[in-house]
Amino acid sequence: MVGHGGPEMLVWNQAIPMPVPGPGEALMRVLAAGVNNTDINTRIGWYSKQVSGPTEAVKAGENVENGGWAGALQFPLIQGGDMCGEVVALGEGVSDIRIGSRVIC
Repeated sequence: MVGHGGPEMLVWNQAIPMPVPGPGEALMRVLAAGVNNTDINTRIGWYSKQVSGPTEAVKAGENVENGGWAGALQFPLIQGGDMCGEVVALGEGVSDIRIGSRVIC
């Protein structure tokens, strides 16, 4: 997501470098991800303290400086809290999961 607004703010970006898992972390390849009302409302800036009406009251592309639960969001932003996928790399100290394992988070 590159900013607040409609679906046009969702972009596919392959230029983002592959992350390296740190100690105690695992890197997952996302195979499927869910989108819920929190993701949509965050995208349109509905959680901003300056929004006082229903979801439809937020205009697409409107500049919402404090559009997240905890204030301003840093863009670009990867949304989503639910996913399934497979483990592709492990950080130091991870021994309870194996590369290739399928996971649901």
